[in-house]
Amino acid sequence: MNWLLYDLTPSKRDAYFPTFLTTIVRAAALNAADILEARNWDSCLVLVRPGYEADNPLTWFAAGLPSALWNLGVAGCRVSCDIC
Repeated sequence: MNWLLYDLTPSKRDAYFPTFLTTIVRAAALNAADILEARNWDSCLVLVRPGYEADNPLTWFAAGLPSALWNLGVAGCRVSCDIC
């Protein structure tokens, strides 16, 4: 995740990380993913079921992905789009 958020300063990255992670997990959940968490979200596992994709454009807005990418800035969006 730090690689995706590399353009933010360390303090902004630490402050934004929970929001960004929540958005990604929400996008997966909207696409029939199973989510397991441990130790009050110190760690989590997101499993997307066969036949589903977490990057489904139909659920991007419901998950809040456009605003999450906006907060990353141009460089962060470029990196995010490069891995898709």
